[in-house]
Amino acid sequence: KLKPVWHVREPEHWLERYLEEGHDYIFIGGMVPETNSWLLERLDDVFNRVLTDDEGRPRAKYHGFGVTAWSLLFRYPWYSVDSTAYLIRAAYGMVVAPMGDRFVDITISSESPRRFDKNSWHVRNLTPR
Repeated sequence: KLKPVWHVREPEHWLERYLEEGHDYIFIGGMVPETNSWLLERLDDVFNRVLTDDEGRPRAKYHGFGVTAWSLLFRYPWYSVDSTAYLIRAAYGMVVAPMGDRFVDITISSESPRRFDKNSWHVRNLTPR
């Protein structure tokens, strides 16, 4: 079955229509070129007014195309997200790892000039813990 895609610059009536038609999985796109501050305002509005019920529960499953900012990833009830940003990190010899209450990019490539910078997040500069 085909799944609808709604872009953040489109009118909300499309989302309302998709929900009324009984779509249980809606894809949300068009976010990559937008600023995080604009997206926070737009998505707060759309999730509060259309995509969640009075208790704040999602009315369907939502997939976010291109969601990479932590502020967006953890703020909304996404069922799934995707992004090529993590593939790009991997291509440059990096991984994302939890570090206390945040996430950091740790360089693991032995070719990286960061390996010589004692203040960098290169795997050679980290303590065993």
